[in-house]
Amino acid sequence: MFKKNPFGHYLILKKWLIRILGCLSHRRYRGFNKLQVEGSEIIRQLPDTNVLFVSNHQTYFADVTAMFHVFNASLSGRVDSIKNVGYIWQPKMNIYYVAAKETMRAGLLARIMAYAGAITVERTWRAKGQEVKRDVNPNDTQNIGKALDDGWVITFPQGTTKPFKPIRKGTAHIIKNHKPIVIPIVIDGFRRSFDKKGILARAKEAQQSTVVMDEGLRAYMLKVYNYMATGILLTGIIALISFKMSVVTDSTGAITGFTNIGNALFFSGLKWIVMLAPLGIVFYMSFGINKMSASKAQTVFWVFAALMGLSLSWILLVYTGVSVARVFFITSATFGAMSLYGYTTKRDLTKLGSFLMMGLIGIIIASIVNIFMKSSMMYFVISILGVLIFVGLTAYDTQKIKNMYAVSDSGELLGKKAVMGALTLYLDFINLFIMLLRLFGQRR
Repeated sequence: MFKKNPFGHYLILKKWLIRILGCLSHRRYRGFNKLQVEGSEIIRQLPDTNVLFVSNHQTYFADVTAMFHVFNASLSGRVDSIKNVGYIWQPKMNIYYVAAKETMRAGLLARIMAYAGAITVERTWRAKGQEVKRDVNPNDTQNIGKALDDGWVITFPQGTTKPFKPIRKGTAHIIKNHKPIVIPIVIDGFRRSFDKKGILARAKEAQQSTVVMDEGLRAYMLKVYNYMATGILLTGIIALISFKMSVVTDSTGAITGFTNIGNALFFSGLKWIVMLAPLGIVFYMSFGINKMSASKAQTVFWVFAALMGLSLSWILLVYTGVSVARVFFITSATFGAMSLYGYTTKRDLTKLGSFLMMGLIGIIIASIVNIFMKSSMMYFVISILGVLIFVGLTAYDTQKIKNMYAVSDSGELLGKKAVMGALTLYLDFINLFIMLLRLFGQRR
């Protein structure tokens, strides 16, 4: 279980990092941006070790992430496609990529990605923004050789994301000494789609101040908010009805017992189905939205909102109705303010999104750990951090949903974007509500 690769990294931890990052990044390549693949059939014919992929370099991380998707999808039998992210569940563990040491130490996300397979090397021509002339570090070439002995290595011999740079001679040295199978890769269009300048350029294009754009954008965002608000209303109604049908109360409103429905809903195996069903629908919508019609996506969203109502009916068992109502209005005001900020701000929140996603993964892991520890202090800290994370995600997701709008979108595509946007904001609202309830809710 605790096996290590030749670089001392725990394989179980690396596997889960690839799974999590793969799931989080999949929609980036299958959503607004459409990754097109050619020649993936070659991947399945390659040996398990001593393969060197030589590629041009257009972005810092999107290039490598795309290759992890394409390689694993191809090995799972997909042809020129990364449909259905299930292929990432059992990823190829011996894929490595060469990256500059200073880049992989630049932040938390970079360090996490480094653990997933980076072979860090010292740049011989540039360091910390300055031009340098430095001899190749022998340890770097040894590490690349070690990685080739263990599996596949991706290298970017141009050594830069800028176009038309000469290939570094170190790559030729590696090929001469280790004699790997060399597979060339050509990446085109990532700079326009994935790097910071490209994203900003697309955002500016998507927000041109034309009359048609303004009207279309307002109609699109109004549809998103209407879907979201209706979903929350449906959830609240179902939760209240389920609670009323599940409990027996006295004249003061105190719970004195449970009906047959209540026993089945809260104390039988059915509760696990009710709790996990909404999560299953979220995955179903996230991975299958491209195959759905807009009307089917709406129907699935309403079903999801209803099941969430059943799942959240336990809240009324634990907290008083007055405190639930109070926290709901606090949540609504907070959500509204942050969503308005995300919609109107000129600031690019892309960097904030990466940080928040890492924070979200952190509180999920901490919550699972605390199930066994049962620490009241950790419970409080998780709740505080959860509020901050979902407040930030509300602004970030609103801006992201806004930037997904394009005048050229068909009515069908726009309808599906609106449903997925509503689902995203719905989840932000519900999670913010639960975190605030844990802090300010009054227990029965």
